[in-house]
This record gives sequence, structure tokens and C-alpha cells, in this order.
Amino acid sequence: MTNHDRRLGRILNAAPFLFVGWISYSLYLWQQPFLNRASQSPLTAVPLNIACVVALALLSYYIVERPALRIRKSIERALPARPRAALPSPYAS
Repeated sequence: MTNHDRRLGRILNAAPFLFVGWISYSLYLWQQPFLNRASQSPLTAVPLNIACVVALALLSYYIVERPALRIRKSIERALPARPRAALPSPYAS
């Protein structure tokens, strides 16, 4: 966020917004089954659907995403550092 010291920047960098950013992928994954207007299921009715989405997003974030990120970091630390391949210059002949 540019201009994070201004009013809008301070609002968007507040803890609740940051937390929603952290779980946003989980929210994205779980919103489809519960935010389906065409469904007649009681689980798709407001406010129960919002509660289900948030609850399952939190569960999947803490049970799946965080452990997977820890595993990824441990694998990355265990692998030898590799230099990144340089892209060829578009101007080279």
C-alpha cells in the first residue's frame, strides 16, 4: 500500500483487513458452495452462509495452508541455493 501513513492507508493496514488478506485464498476457495444464489439449501441463506464460509476458511487456513507453507519453507531451506537463470537479452544478436 503506497501512502500507508495517510488515512486510507492506515485503515487498509489495520489488523482486521490484514487478517482478511491472510485468509483470502481460503475465503476464495470456500465461497462457491455457500454463496450460490441458485441453491435452495439452507446453508446458502444469509447469514448462515457467511458464517460457514468464514468458519471453513479459518479451518482450512490453519489446518492446511499454514502447515503447507511451513513444509515449503523447510524444503526450500534444505535445497541448495541455485542461481536464477538469466533471461536472454532481447537485443542480443
